[in-house]
Formats: sequence, C-alpha cells, structure tokens
Amino acid sequence: MKTKIATLIICSLAFILSCEKDGNLISVSGLDASELMSSESNVVLTKETSSSNVLALTWSKSDLTISDPSMKIPGSVPLEILEASAANNFENATEITPQGNTYAFTGVSLNTLAKNLGFAAGESTPLYFRVRSALGSNTEPFYSNVISVNVTCFSIDMFL
Repeated sequence: MKTKIATLIICSLAFILSCEKDGNLISVSGLDASELMSSESNVVLTKETSSSNVLALTWSKSDLTISDPSMKIPGSVPLEILEASAANNFENATEITPQGNTYAFTGVSLNTLAKNLGFAAGESTPLYFRVRSALGSNTEPFYSNVISVNVTCFSIDMFL
C-alpha cells in the first residue's frame, strides 16, 4: 500500500512540475496600415507599351519591434499582399505577392489584369488598389488607403 501511495505522490509531483511555464513569450509590435502611392492616375495601354513599365505602386513599411532584442524579425514579416479590384469594396479582388514595398506593372501585365477583371478594351475604367499587411496568416490584417487608377486597356488578338 505504501508503494502505491509513494508512486501516486511521485506521479503527482511530476505532473505539477511539468506544468510550469517554459520559455519566454516573444512578441512583435508596430504594424500599422501602409500609405499606398501610385506613379500614375491614368494609364492608356497600347500594344507598343506592352513591354514597358507603365505603372509603379509603392507603399510605406511599418517600423516593427520585437520584445527580445537578441532576436531578429524574419524578412518575411509582415506578410504583404497587393490587392487589385474593379470595385472599390474589393469584392472578387486579385491578389499579387510583391517582393518588397514596390510593384511595377508592365503594359502587358496591367492589360492582362484589367481584362481578367472584366474591363472593356478602349474604355477608361477605374482599377482600385490597396495593400493588406499582417504579422501572420492567423492575425488581423491592416489595410492601406485605397487608390484608383483609370486604365484603358487594349484588345488582344490571338491568331492560331
């Protein structure tokens, strides 16, 4: 009987001691909404400008801080996605993953984006952009200001 009680006491102590909090909680702070800017407010696309850069978007970066100064914030934080939409409510938005805080569109890439969003060739139509930033996929995102760029796309002829 004493052996069973001693075993129960040892198991209880092991359970209590194993429940102690291990490690430090490290947190990242300072993420704010970005300020989005555009190089153009009106873009008329033509076949001649297909390979040229026709629109550049740039946005501010947040000053992130980490609670443990001996650690570094990974380069992939924050997660930033450039969203483009034909509607200013960003319903059915197209997501673009930039490599930094600038994104440049060539004529053909902007024309393809506009055509995929349902723009008609030869008509000036507003295209809306914003940047979504988050510390991770499981955190609440911050959204930049919305900018509008009037885009006139051209018709793509495909012959077989």
